[in-house]
Amino acid sequence: MAHTHKSLEPAPSGRGESKTPRPGSVTKRSGRQDVSKKRVEMDNAEAKSPRKMAMFKVMNASRGTIMPAYDKLIGGDAVRAVREGLPVSAVDELVESGAISAIEVYDVVLPRKTLANRRVVGSLTPDQSDKLIRVGRTIAKAEATFGSPEKAARWLRRPTAPLNGEEPLRMLDTEAGARVVEELLSKIDHGIAA
Repeated sequence: MAHTHKSLEPAPSGRGESKTPRPGSVTKRSGRQDVSKKRVEMDNAEAKSPRKMAMFKVMNASRGTIMPAYDKLIGGDAVRAVREGLPVSAVDELVESGAISAIEVYDVVLPRKTLANRRVVGSLTPDQSDKLIRVGRTIAKAEATFGSPEKAARWLRRPTAPLNGEEPLRMLDTEAGARVVEELLSKIDHGIAA
């Protein structure tokens, strides 16, 4: 089943706003990312903001994979970022990475209307941030287990017998569901389950 990945960005207001590329954005001409230069710019510009750096490290995933970015976020940075609330742009970054669609975000992380309300505030609540990190963590684990973003995406969206016929991605709306999915991924990684 093909999933369409739509941006969650609001439409330009027409007030002379320029569209500058985000760090790690894909250029239309080459299809490649100029991540290293942008990462240095981001590191220099926002080094004093642990919340923004944690969000950047999680969500600045290279096109089609989230694993390298997620691996960089460990320990206190993640806890601090979640407690302070990730910027709403973290949701957009995850969708733009191709790891999850906008519709899936509405189903698993937070509803569309709630996201619109959080855009006004500018950041997610700690609970919403925790859900977003949980989804990123599980996608990263699936990518590591299956060795490619494409295989991980197929597995996450396919009903699975050990999960009583549920799609693993749909179980990530709760911590308990995410633990079951991660335990199954560990078993698959060790050759215990199929």
